[in-house]
Amino acid sequence: MKKKIIWALAVVLAVSVIANIAVIGAAAQTERKRPPEIFFERSGAKKSRTLRIGQETPLKLSYLQTYYASLDQYFDEYTAGDGRKYRYDRNGNFTGYSIEKTLDGEIKNPVTLEQATEIADVEMQRLFGDEANRFEEATLLTEREDRYCLIYVTRYGFVTEKCVGIDVRKDGIIRSASFPNFYDFEAFDPALLNGVERQTLDALFRSTAEAVYGDAYISAQVNRYELKKTENGYEIELSGEVHFGEVELIAALEYRYALG
Repeated sequence: MKKKIIWALAVVLAVSVIANIAVIGAAAQTERKRPPEIFFERSGAKKSRTLRIGQETPLKLSYLQTYYASLDQYFDEYTAGDGRKYRYDRNGNFTGYSIEKTLDGEIKNPVTLEQATEIADVEMQRLFGDEANRFEEATLLTEREDRYCLIYVTRYGFVTEKCVGIDVRKDGIIRSASFPNFYDFEAFDPALLNGVERQTLDALFRSTAEAVYGDAYISAQVNRYELKKTENGYEIELSGEVHFGEVELIAALEYRYALG
């Protein structure tokens, strides 16, 4: 089975130990479309939708605007007048929501990570029912001043498949739930992963780092192997870190490996 590199992107985060200043710059990029990240009305968007979650009363949604994540990927946003924005992808799939109002002021009794996880677990069951049981336990992606960002995943071996992100504010309110790739793997054939070994991907990741950074390259480590759907099939996106240079420099590197 022949494999090929789709593209590799390296972004250097130059961190000075003495000055503690981070400088961000692009080190390499090949034909990647940069997201405009803008909102505006889309003429072809449905003006209204009906959303039903589980056995709840259906919500009547009205079109608000369209968010363009890239030049060829967008999400239509709707409102039900309940303070949330509901998102649909270009195929008409419900892919999550976020509250419109941000958190103001200091929280007197912030919830703990354990409490936030329990809140997110309940929301997973509400959104996905029995399907939620397929997901691994929540992992803390990051903690911010006002919220916990949790992530749930399913896997094929060491490769991450579906991914759901739930942000719980420290006042116990769910800020957002996002699952843009939830519907991408209905036609996926696990046989495409036959013969794909972690050691091979790690070696390709390291050789890419060496090609990008040359003599400055010291070490590279993959932190995530994520299955992605493309226009032509599927690929594995490798994300990790590269350490190099005389001072402490850290680069974020992404590498895509085509399946099939």
